[in-house]
Amino acid sequence: MPLYEYHCTDCNGVFELLRPVQQAGEAQPCPECDADSKRIISREFAAFIFRDGMARRLPDRGTFWHLGQEVARPITGPTSGINHPDLINKRPADAPSIEELEFFEFRQEVKRDWSRERGSMVEDEKIQEADRAFKKRMKRHRQTGSRRRDDMQQQLAGDLAKKESELRTEIREEKRARKRKSD
Repeated sequence: MPLYEYHCTDCNGVFELLRPVQQAGEAQPCPECDADSKRIISREFAAFIFRDGMARRLPDRGTFWHLGQEVARPITGPTSGINHPDLINKRPADAPSIEELEFFEFRQEVKRDWSRERGSMVEDEKIQEADRAFKKRMKRHRQTGSRRRDDMQQQLAGDLAKKESELRTEIREEKRARKRKSD
């Protein structure tokens, strides 16, 4: 008879029982509190199958592993050194260049100047979408990028937050001044 694990929700206990396969899915009484307990799958369980002559862990997604990285296919032909053809073409996350960072900051300044002159925020969907995409790229690179660029991006993000705060304060003050003039 196989050994199965059960979890009791009342006393939060885990216990093992030897049960016939037909009774494995049925709730079993807890030895501590006698409440019905459901069967759980053990974390130590490791099943293997053989595919293409190699042991594979279950569940098998149909992928292969090369030096700790998941690849779609095994190496079947000549390669340069120990590099896998699928891994050679992978590029790291594309970090924003200095020019792109400067252009983004320039766009923010233009928005702020426009808002000061007109008294309203710029509501251009294309510009907003470009800004969202750039911020997303900065965030993605922050998770995988170099320390120097990360420091620059954090400084830029801090500067942008400070400028946005200043802009909102200026807009509020201008609105108050206009309201005073109209009263």
